Amino acid sequence: MKRLISVELIEEDGVQKVTWNAPSGDIQALDQLIAALGQLRADSTPPVRQEDPKAGENIGEAIQDPRWFLGLGEKSETLLAIRHPGFGWLTFQLPDESKNRLRRLLQ
Repeated sequence: MKRLISVELIEEDGVQKVTWNAPSGDIQALDQLIAALGQLRADSTPPVRQEDPKAGENIGEAIQDPRWFLGLGEKSETLLAIRHPGFGWLTFQLPDESKNRLRRLLQ
C-alpha cells in the first residue's frame, strides 16, 4: 500500500481548518481526493437536498464571474460547464425544459 495523501480536519479556536500532506508533492493526489469525496457524498444518505434555496438563504460564498462554457454533447444534448476555483470544471447536462427556463430568466 502506498499513501498518496493524508488529510486532517481540525477545529482550532472555533474555526475549522484542513491540513494535508502529499508525500510525493503531487497536487494530482489532492484532485483525486476531491473527486473521490464528491462521489462519496453523492452516494451518501441523506442526499444533498433537491429543493431550491429560499430567497435570502445563505447557500455559500458566490464565485465572482466564473468562467463558463455552453455547448452540445455527443448526442446534441445541452451541456453547461462552470469553472470552480477549487473543484475545477463542473459540467451539467440540461434537459430542454431547464434550458428554456434558463433562457427565459436571462432575457
